[in-house]
Amino acid sequence: MKNLHEKASRAEQYQADPILEVAMLQPRFENFPKELQRHDQWVVWKGKKIPYDPTRLNTKANINDPYSLGSFNQADAANSKGGCLGVRKWLKSLEKNEL
Repeated sequence: MKNLHEKASRAEQYQADPILEVAMLQPRFENFPKELQRHDQWVVWKGKKIPYDPTRLNTKANINDPYSLGSFNQADAANSKGGCLGVRKWLKSLEKNEL
């Protein structure tokens, strides 16, 4: 029974925090630099800043799978639908580290 409780607690940690969602400022997509926008290496994040595929919001992004990264416009659209806390460009320098 203890194991089941621990798993439930861990699952709760990854749920989006409604208070954090209200406190977050919405990004101004028009202010993102155009030179960054043209690279299809964008993700959205939820909860504890876990990166998700902007075209499949229930799928975590993976740097080894370019299909799990999206365009700037896809990330903007996914963020606008709600349920995400922000967008992020997957930087080349982070390839060896998991976000």
